[in-house]
This record gives sequence, C-alpha cells and structure tokens, in this order.
Amino acid sequence: MFLSHSLRAGMLVLLGALAPLPLVVQAEAPRDDTADRLARLVDAALADNPDLAAALAAVDAASARLDGAGRPLNNPELALESERSDITTVTLGLAQTLDWHDKRGAREQLARTELARAQAALALLRYEKSRGLLDALGRVVTLREIVTLSHQRLDAMQRFAELAEKRHRAGDISRSERELARLSLSEAVVEHARNEAELAQAQGDYRAIAMKPLPAQLALPDAIGELPTAATGEQSLALHPRLQPVLLAARLARERIEATDRDRRADPTLGVTAGREDDTGLIGLSLALPLHLRNRFDADVSAARAEALQARRQADQIRRALTTEQRTAATRHRLMAAAWQRWRDEGARSLEERIALLEKLWQAGEIGTTDYLLQLRQTLDTRIAGARLRGDLWDAWIAWLDAAGSLTNWLHASNKLDNAQ
Repeated sequence: MFLSHSLRAGMLVLLGALAPLPLVVQAEAPRDDTADRLARLVDAALADNPDLAAALAAVDAASARLDGAGRPLNNPELALESERSDITTVTLGLAQTLDWHDKRGAREQLARTELARAQAALALLRYEKSRGLLDALGRVVTLREIVTLSHQRLDAMQRFAELAEKRHRAGDISRSERELARLSLSEAVVEHARNEAELAQAQGDYRAIAMKPLPAQLALPDAIGELPTAATGEQSLALHPRLQPVLLAARLARERIEATDRDRRADPTLGVTAGREDDTGLIGLSLALPLHLRNRFDADVSAARAEALQARRQADQIRRALTTEQRTAATRHRLMAAAWQRWRDEGARSLEERIALLEKLWQAGEIGTTDYLLQLRQTLDTRIAGARLRGDLWDAWIAWLDAAGSLTNWLHASNKLDNAQ
C-alpha cells in the first residue's frame, strides 16, 4: 500500500505531536539538589508563620502549667486570734492540708502529658503547613509551565488566524475554514485565561501560608519517579504526626481519670495552736477531714472515663484512615510513575520545530486547514498534558510521603545527614 507524500507528511507530524514533554527524571536517585532547596524554602516560609507562633505560645503555656503542677498543692495557713474580756486570750495557729493521696503527682503527670500534646500539635501544624506549601508549590510550578505553553498555543492560533484571513482573501481557503481559525483563536484565549486564573489561585494558596510569593526560578525535583522508602505498619503509624496528638489525647484522658479520682478523695488538715490566756500558756492540736456525704464527685470520674473512651475511638479511626490512605497513595503513585515512565520514554521533538513544520506543510498545501488545526492543537495539548502529568506525579509523591508520615524526613534528609557527620 502506497501513501501520498502529503499524507505521509501529515501522519509523521501527527505522530510527532503525540510525543511527550522532554523532561528527564532520574528514578533511581531518591533526592537531588532541588529537594534541598525546597527544604530551605519551606523552613524560611514557616519561620514567621502566625499560626505556628500561636501554637508555640500554647507550648510555652503548657510548660508553665507543668512547672506549677510540680509544686506543692497546698500552702500552710497561719491564723492569729485575740480576745479581750475578763481575761485576755491570744493564740497563734498554723494549719497544713496534707496531700495524702498524692494529687500533686497525678496533676504533674497530667500537665506533662498536656505539654507533650501541645508539642505534638505544634509538630502536626508545621507538618500540615509544609504539606500545604509543597502542594501549592507543585501547582504553581506546573501551572507556570502550562501558562507558558498555553501562551505559545495562543500565539500559534493568533498567527494561524491571521494567515487564514490572508489566504481567504486570496481565495486559497473557504470562509468556513477562516471561521474555524477564528473560533480556534477564541478557544485558545479562553483556555489561556483559565490557566492564568488557576495559576493565580495556586500562587494565592502558597502566599497564604508563606506570607510571601514563590521565587520565580524554581523547579520540581527530578527524583519523583520512584516510590520513596518509608516505614509502614503499626509502628510507623504510632509515630505519624497526625496520630500523635490523638494518642496523647487518649493518654491524657486516661490520666485524667486517675487525677479526678484522687481529687475527689478527702485530704486531712493538721493544725497546731499556741498562745496565752492571761498568765496561762495554751497549746492545741487539730485534725479536720472533709466528709463527702452530699456529693461524692462520682460524676466527674464517669465523665473522665467517657472522654477516655471517646479519645481511644478517635485514635482507632485515624489509625484505620491512615492505613487506607497509605495503600491508596502507594497505588496512585505507582500508576502515575508508570504513566510518566511511558511518557518520557517516547521521546519528543521541540515544540517550535513541530509547529514550524505544520505551518510549512499547511502553507504549501500538503495538508488541509482542518488537518493542520487538528494536528496543531494535538501538538500543543499533548505538551500541556505532559506538564500536567508531571504535576500529578509530584502530587502523588507528596501524598505518599504525607500518608507514610515521612514528609519532614524527606525534606530534611540532607540536614540530618550533615548533622550525623
């Protein structure tokens, strides 16, 4: 079977248009210099974040409460009495309530766990902010490339519309073909505006966390083609930043049961009194013990038990959700990495070369206006699809790191290595 020269040329151009975006990804390398730049960028962006500053103030408050909880629970009481009648009586008394059930120890342990929970909440907030920054960063970088490509598509469609107008005046193409060119230009204008709006939204999302715009010269790491090594299983789940605050809340609820139970127990108060009644010396001892007859404070203990059960159920739910999220994220990443691998293995010619070749073939009459437009749009749309695929792979990578609780470790791997050395 033989094909005409024009048909062979059109098919070759179309096949070239289906080729992917020529971006190199080193799947075997777990990290590159770009990742280190991102780690520094995230640290700088979160340095002055007001939400983190508020969480840090909560940690300081919890630390102050721990210091107070470690001090004696009851202060001594000093009493001075004087009575003048037929006889003059003056007494001085000192009383001390004893912490008979070690309430101070229970409260100190409670405050220590509250401090740990505040620190875990701070770590979780920083973790989530880092996740949000990396997500917005990936979208900004991806959409910057897409906007550049859509602008090239707009320029190509503008040039195509102008050429179509000239050729229509010369009688080379029909009116319907000229209108098709105008319609394609309008579509390119709308699509470019949509891409710019998405970029503005992504930049706004980044700025909302970082309080500053993203640097202009920034790229995604190349090493996003291979599933990162991350611990999974029950042990890793217990250390996940999202689960830590809930586990500490459950422990805090259990400790509150003990503290509430001790608080409802009566503590004795011992007192000693010394004085004079005229010329006679006086000395006395006293013992006071509250009687919990009308209110035994059992409801407080029951409420603490219910809170402990609630916290334990919440921890179980988050643990199950994280397990499912890990599996989903790993599967999604493998699918995206496989798609990207197939994409980049295809090879590609430059965008400008393909557009120029299409235009030459069209002006030479080798391909018709409809075929030219179809292949031109396919060329440009394919390049944009490649940029979106790379952005999807980055999103899948970050989602996996987040689900595995390894986001911070990946960000600061080089810093930890330097410290170890």
